[in-house]
Amino acid sequence: MYVRRVHGGGVLSSWVIGHTDRFAAAAVRCPVIDWISMAGHTDIPLFTYNFFDRPFWEDPQPWLRQSSLMYVGNVHTPTLLMTGELDMRTPMPQSEEYFAALRIAPRAHRAAPLNGEYHGTGSKPVELSAHPAVHAELVPALAATARTPDPASGGGGEPLGLCAAA
Repeated sequence: MYVRRVHGGGVLSSWVIGHTDRFAAAAVRCPVIDWISMAGHTDIPLFTYNFFDRPFWEDPQPWLRQSSLMYVGNVHTPTLLMTGELDMRTPMPQSEEYFAALRIAPRAHRAAPLNGEYHGTGSKPVELSAHPAVHAELVPALAATARTPDPASGGGGEPLGLCAAA
């Protein structure tokens, strides 16, 4: 069984894999990974601030507690990240931050920047038709390449790097 969602579901998918190992693989699309950096990257910063009682410079703890990035050390689920390179709602740096952190833990992960795409990764018919193919190919491949972490070495599967979904 794997988890796959987009937009707010991308936020929840990245959150859930930091809190459980029940999924064989995850496809996280257009996520918010770090609420503090999101406030500076997004085209809707006031929307971001509305989730919290106080701005992060007054009280960063709630912002950090709600950020999937803070739980990346708990992620053992092979993960596919997908974000449109032109997405201004949940911009590419959100996925890049998460991918960089996931790569520190030697596990199977992949990022698929969607070239010429905006938020939602389905504005172009060719991209939209490619999504099921990307999921069908990569998610099982991620699950198949994932290895059980060796507690003695702290290792797991190898990071798979970036792939382009054209």
